[in-house]
Amino acid sequence: MTNDQPISDIRRRAAAWATAVAKEIGASGVYLFGSLIYRGGAQFGQGSDIDLVVCFPKKAMDDVARRNWIENLLGLKVRLEAELAAILVSADPNKPLCSVVVPLPLDVEADIHKDGARGFFKENVFLNLLDSKEVKGLPGAGSREIKDRLAMEGMRFAQKKRNEFLAVNSEGVGGLAPYQGADPAPKDVMRNAAMAAHPRDPKADPGAEYDTQAGLDFLSNHLYRERAGDPALRDLHDWLSVRRGARGAVGPLTPRDHLLFAEIICGAALGRLSQGAEEVPSLHGKHSTIWFNERFAQAFPGVRGVQWFEDAENIKTRLGKLLEQPLVYADSEPAWWFRGSSNMSIRALRHIRDRLYQMDEAELLVRRIAAVHSGQYYRDFVYVEVEGMPPVALYPSTEQRIAEERSGQGIFGYYWEEYGLVDGIDVVTRAQYDDGAAEIDGRLQDIRGRTELRLRYVTPYNFIVAANGSSINTSDFDEVLVEKLDAMLRGEDRIEELFKAVSKLPKRHH
Repeated sequence: MTNDQPISDIRRRAAAWATAVAKEIGASGVYLFGSLIYRGGAQFGQGSDIDLVVCFPKKAMDDVARRNWIENLLGLKVRLEAELAAILVSADPNKPLCSVVVPLPLDVEADIHKDGARGFFKENVFLNLLDSKEVKGLPGAGSREIKDRLAMEGMRFAQKKRNEFLAVNSEGVGGLAPYQGADPAPKDVMRNAAMAAHPRDPKADPGAEYDTQAGLDFLSNHLYRERAGDPALRDLHDWLSVRRGARGAVGPLTPRDHLLFAEIICGAALGRLSQGAEEVPSLHGKHSTIWFNERFAQAFPGVRGVQWFEDAENIKTRLGKLLEQPLVYADSEPAWWFRGSSNMSIRALRHIRDRLYQMDEAELLVRRIAAVHSGQYYRDFVYVEVEGMPPVALYPSTEQRIAEERSGQGIFGYYWEEYGLVDGIDVVTRAQYDDGAAEIDGRLQDIRGRTELRLRYVTPYNFIVAANGSSINTSDFDEVLVEKLDAMLRGEDRIEELFKAVSKLPKRHH
């Protein structure tokens, strides 16, 4: 390609496209930069990219909304690729002609570029395709300083993934490749999740911000908490659960879900910058295993080895002390429950009556517990066993599923129901909860903002409670833990075996 190439035609097509992008998906700005405008395009030649910046709308958007917006931009980008391919006939048809950088308004304000290029948005020369004016620096670029390195890394990571997602040719080929590696999720996703979710406290363990296990835990926990908010989050939660060892079959991570992971990380990075975090108590650098050991000692003083508790009042006292508030800190959620691939933080435990408790969304009819102290603070845990509760009478298949699990023909060995509780009284199906509407007392009602999600085990179930940083929290131990817990549900006494297995686990290093 030479300077004789129709640069004016490219700019004209790009300007028309920019107008469509602004109109159809509300981009707040579309700009050309790089060799196509530098010195009038004198350096634009064979193999040159057409470099674009497309700015997000200047409005609040959650993780899924940002992902969906980028998907809409992808369709428009393929259209532009096809139009430009008709002009640049000598270009390689297998490669994308355009490279698109998609910053948040805050990315521009803080001058955060996907590859760390200093002054990219502030010092670069851009052609505004919406008004044909050439400017040095995008509007507002460099007007805000962000000192949180990990927040910046999360924003940069998401911007880079958007660029890769959009790197397709005129046939829509290219972009992010489906992931099906050995790790539960792409390693760079897990590492950047760890950075974005890392405690702000400067006394936190050095290097913990790069712990891929911590990043994986954050993603699992976040998706579990938010899965009711959007089907995309529920589906990604299910995919990651299977990848972490839950029963089931899933395909590769799709490009759109890969992008959603990146936007979740971006959301966590933005959360680091939100106001009001100082109102939440901090652990001030105290490791979760030390915190849990102190709680364990107060709840089970003098316990060494294994000790069972079966009296309802005694269980209430012990669990109440172990999991009393606060459980959520500005820099940590230290108490977690574990069952192989099903590992989540515990934010609240409420005693309802007798043996009935509510732990976050889960209803637990606690039968007995065992406190287990191996002599090392980072291996303390509490075994919890619950009885099955009556079904909520919403799902006709529940009795059959219970029979399958009890006969050994089921998937898990236990079964549960998810439902919504409206105004603390009426029950609705999980699907109605997701839709935010239900027919109650013969009348169609909007139940958004009135409904709490509930999870009820209708067969016996068990799990263990330990510190997030416990030796137990490793994927290498998931299979052993599930095998022991499943055996105990069948009535086998495996607590001593579990105690010995945990006693052999090394201390987790961050």
